[in-house]
Parts: sequence; structure tokens; C-alpha cells
Amino acid sequence: MERPEYDAQGNPFNPRGGRYTLIGMSDTDYASRKTDRKSISGSIIYLSHSTLSNSNGIPIAARTNAQQTIAQSSNESELVAGNALAKRLVFLNNILKFIAPNSTPAKLFMDNEGAISIAHGVGRTKRSKHIEVKHFYIRELIKNNKLTLHSINTHDNVADAMTKSLGKIKFRKFRESLGIKDPNDFTSSYDH
Repeated sequence: MERPEYDAQGNPFNPRGGRYTLIGMSDTDYASRKTDRKSISGSIIYLSHSTLSNSNGIPIAARTNAQQTIAQSSNESELVAGNALAKRLVFLNNILKFIAPNSTPAKLFMDNEGAISIAHGVGRTKRSKHIEVKHFYIRELIKNNKLTLHSINTHDNVADAMTKSLGKIKFRKFRESLGIKDPNDFTSSYDH
């Protein structure tokens, strides 16, 4: 299937010009499920475009779930969460490239430096030997320029909201980042 040359109205197909980028953030609450000590993963995906004023873009997907295996360390837990998000980003980026061929590789943000180092292939130590090879999918994506991996401060990682309860300040900050309005800021049209 080829990308259409014209849109539904017969105009030359141009998805607003510029470049689109998928931005994903992942986080984990390590071994937090009391019943089986599985970690809880959270992720959020934004669609960003050079003309958008929102720094992250428009939120298009969010997910939280218990990991299928019990992680042996917080690094492994974060790598498992990042790996799952990387798969979703690659899938969505393939669709995006069909619509907007000049879109850039997806960006994945994680707040665990150990997991980032392992994903880049520079953090392999005796402590990380237990991490299964299947979790190194991110390394292959980076090598093939299908994904870029970045560090994010844990206080800026919106995916944190998907894994645990937040304090009032952090909750409001992340709510704003997601484009969700405070219901107290709305005045009813019937109040006039």
C-alpha cells in the first residue's frame, strides 16, 4: 500500500509540512504489587509537531499494567517497561511514516540511568547479567536508528503518574502536561 498523493478533497497530500515525532515516556514502580511483587509499568505517548506550542505534543496513548515477570532489580524493571513502550513506539512510528514520510525516529525517555546505560550497551556488569536478552530489543532499535533513548528527570517524567500516587504539586504539573484542564477553572455557561 502506498501513501496517497491526494487527500479526500483532492488536494495534494501534505500533513501540515514540518516534522512529526512520537515521544514516549516510561516508568516503573519496582516490585510494588504486594501479592506477587511484580512491578507496575506506566507509559505515555505524545505526537509532537514542530508547529505545536506544547513542549511534549498531544497525548495520544497511555497505559499502566503489571509486568508479566518478576524483575530482579529496578534496572531490569525499568528496562522491561522501556522495552514494551519501544515496541509500541516502533509500531506507531511505522504508521506515522506512511502518513508523514519525513517524520523523525521516535524518542523514548526513561528516568533510570542504569537501565539507559544497559540499553546503550555500556552498563553491563555482574549485577545486570540476570537480565534476559529479550529485554535488549531497545539496543537493536537504537543501533538501527529506529528509536532514540533519552534521560529524563524523574520529576518531569509524566509516566510517573501511571505507576503511583502523586503529591498535589506533581499531580497538577502532570495533569497540565497532559492537557487536562482543572475542573475548577471552568465556569458554566449557565452561570451568566
